[in-house]
Amino acid sequence: MLSEVAVRQAKGKDKDYKLSDAEGLYLFVTKAGHRSWRLKYRFAGKERRLIFGSYPELSLKEARERRRGCHTVTVALPVGTPDRSTIPLALVFAA
Repeated sequence: MLSEVAVRQAKGKDKDYKLSDAEGLYLFVTKAGHRSWRLKYRFAGKERRLIFGSYPELSLKEARERRRGCHTVTVALPVGTPDRSTIPLALVFAA
C-alpha cells in the first residue's frame, strides 16, 4: 500500500507510470509530473477505469474512501445491468 510520503515524492519521469495502492486504486503520474487518482476494475468482463481527481486536491485518504464506495456499488449491481458509463456519477460515489 502507498504512503502519503511516497505520493508526495512522486515526480515525473521519462515515461508515464503508476504507483499501486490496493484493490485497483493507483496514482497515475505523467511525464510532466501531474498526479491523478484512478481506479481500475472489471465490469461485464471488460476492464474499466474511473478517474477520481488530482493529487493534492484529493488526498490518499479521500481516494481510498471513494474506492470503498465504488466497490460497494459495483457489488450491489444486479447481473444484466447496463454498461457502467450509463450510471450517474452520484451513484458511483455513493457510500
